[in-house]
Amino acid sequence: MGRRSLSFSGLHVNSSSPPAFRGAALLVALAGALFGGWAFVPVQCRERATLARANLRHSDHSRSSRVLQRAHSQWQMDVARAVDELRVDVPGLLKKGHKVDYSIYSPDITLEDVRLPSFKVKGIENYRSALEMLRWSLRAACDHQQIEVTSVSGPLNGVVHMRWRLLLWPKDLLLPAKDFLQWPSTGMRSPLLMHAMREPFIVEGYSRYEFDAWSGKIIRHTLDITNPPVPLMDLLTHGFASPLRGLQVAG
Repeated sequence: MGRRSLSFSGLHVNSSSPPAFRGAALLVALAGALFGGWAFVPVQCRERATLARANLRHSDHSRSSRVLQRAHSQWQMDVARAVDELRVDVPGLLKKGHKVDYSIYSPDITLEDVRLPSFKVKGIENYRSALEMLRWSLRAACDHQQIEVTSVSGPLNGVVHMRWRLLLWPKDLLLPAKDFLQWPSTGMRSPLLMHAMREPFIVEGYSRYEFDAWSGKIIRHTLDITNPPVPLMDLLTHGFASPLRGLQVAG
């Protein structure tokens, strides 16, 4: 009998080929027959394998893209909700009965002061205590106090900037002089006293809120008091009697 040989896609098999080589060729031929037409099996197998891998990669990429899109949408909703809460909580901080929503803050939030780098309050409980002390101090030192939000920008790169104005009416330091400033003949208050009672002490500044990239919660709150340009601690401890003098801060 003559030597029989098979050839496909550059693979030549004959009776003198090694047994292992003939066995591999037989497996390839059998696989080719199952896929329809063993003479073209190697090319078809490669094409099908390439297509299957491409479909798998596309499927994985699509699945990953959907997961990322859902996560980003959730992050945007969480940040939008936090900004809405800030618009309510900041002006309401000094109002009696108002409860601040601390769920928008990370448990690891840090409060910082641009003008005093060594001032750092870390952790949600310390942050809560700092705001409560601030509220108590201003209420104790002033007859009336009010916070106004003048602008909000962002989020941009995970940061929201808020400009605010604090209006303070300190307690009546002119009480002993009221008799002098009151016109005896009419019992009416003089314009000087009325002016002193009407004009508030104004503090202006910015708050920078940095959001965690994963949770969408506020991870850092940075204060910058621009008018007068002083650190928060100086404003409170020198301007008003305050328990913030004893606040423990991290260096």
